[in-house]
Amino acid sequence: MVSVLIDRVVDLIIFAAMVFIGMIYFSEIFFSELRGIIYILLLILIVFIILILNKSFWMNLVRRMLTILLPKKYKAQTANYSKQFLSELRKISFSGFATAIILTIVSQLLYFGMGYLLALAINMKIELIYLAISMTLGQLVSMLPISIAGMGTRDITFITLFELVSISSETAIAYSMMLLLMTIFLTFIGVFSDWKLSIDN
Repeated sequence: MVSVLIDRVVDLIIFAAMVFIGMIYFSEIFFSELRGIIYILLLILIVFIILILNKSFWMNLVRRMLTILLPKKYKAQTANYSKQFLSELRKISFSGFATAIILTIVSQLLYFGMGYLLALAINMKIELIYLAISMTLGQLVSMLPISIAGMGTRDITFITLFELVSISSETAIAYSMMLLLMTIFLTFIGVFSDWKLSIDN
């Protein structure tokens, strides 16, 4: 349970950082009037990350969430699980958290590299930094619970962003579909490998 929480928090930090980098990048090129607002939001992000890295803040936050969210009739039954959860959360070290962040950054860089190779494969002329930001925004939009696997929402995101650098909507849709198929393929490999290891062990 704790590992899942840490995984989600790290993903949130990396996504937020990439989104703000994208906002700064776009403000420098397209929307210079939004630069002040973006820097204020960036400061808020930094404060949020500092709070995230504060273990006592996390402990108090989780304890309060468990107190608020759990109905009274279940609090006694889940008391032991709550104590165990908080105990495991207390054992998390800064080095372990930093390792999770580094591994997440590496996986994102590999994802961006795969995306750039796909762009080269269809002869799409685009800067790596612009593509990485577009892919991050595509991931973020695809998380919205309004489509299956982000189909449609990711396509619209790519069409909108690629149009700013003179890439046709047809190319954007083709790229989006290729990226989806590649992601599904890699996910299948990961699931199969995990299943095979569980059987062998």
